[in-house]
Amino acid sequence: EISLGLVGSEMCIRDRVQRKLTKYSEKGKQLDTNNPEISTHRKDKARITVTQSPYSSSRVLRIRIFDKSDCGFDDLVTDRKLKFLVKSLMKIGLTIAIQGELGAGKSTMMSVLMEILDDKEQIVTLEDILEQYNSLKYGNKSIVELQTTEKKNLLDALSTLLRLSADVAALGEVRDGEALFVLVQLAQAIGKTVLFTTHMASPEDYIPRGKNMLIATGKYFTEQAAVFDLVNYTNIIFQLESIDDKRYISKIVEIVPLVEKSSVQKIGIDTPIEELQKLALKLSVGTEEEIGGMNVEQLKLAICLLYTSDA
Repeated sequence: EISLGLVGSEMCIRDRVQRKLTKYSEKGKQLDTNNPEISTHRKDKARITVTQSPYSSSRVLRIRIFDKSDCGFDDLVTDRKLKFLVKSLMKIGLTIAIQGELGAGKSTMMSVLMEILDDKEQIVTLEDILEQYNSLKYGNKSIVELQTTEKKNLLDALSTLLRLSADVAALGEVRDGEALFVLVQLAQAIGKTVLFTTHMASPEDYIPRGKNMLIATGKYFTEQAAVFDLVNYTNIIFQLESIDDKRYISKIVEIVPLVEKSSVQKIGIDTPIEELQKLALKLSVGTEEEIGGMNVEQLKLAICLLYTSDA
């Protein structure tokens, strides 16, 4: 990220910033005391954020330039067992939270995970401001990218996503309760994979912070209702960390539903390793119809047992 300290007279600085915004994007709004923050992007897809008084103590123009390197899934996930686990969880069709602190690589990880998805699947992404541009990165996949506008919010984009018959949905970033509410609606409506990113320091923070975010929307009358939706409609957390400029998945955590969806359990800790391998093989190379007919809870258990085995 680049921050520019702007010096000069108040009127001069305002005009310079406004010209820059117009140059970066034809949709650049007027920056003034009534509209003290503007978010837009340059032609090279870098994100521009400008703030001024009285919203901020001084006028700041910040440019976030995204990594354009041709980074792939194998570059970010190098451990053999971890690769198998992540790919398997992606193919089952779960709601997966990609979370971490600022700069942990959440957006990058979401982008490379799309590499795993089948080329036949209809993918729709929702963002406040377009940042990832996966349709350019994966020209062989069917990807529609939506962003909010003055007249279209995330709930409107959700309706559009459903009309587009999306198989896979990706919510760019859950920053507030309204976005989290949209995420719950997505998880209820999409039969396959739902991905989203969020700022959380640890997996343990997801439920309490998410509960507070949902309650703040005024759409939930009890904390129990908010927790119920979080626990039942978010399945997996990929916790990301960045150490010495290296980004990696530090933890994979399952959120156990409050209501058991199936009482049938045909496999367990005593299931022969050969049977687990058959299930895993079927998941990795099986057709969509075969995978769809398999019990999701059995698949998750088989993957976890096989992943933790010595085989």
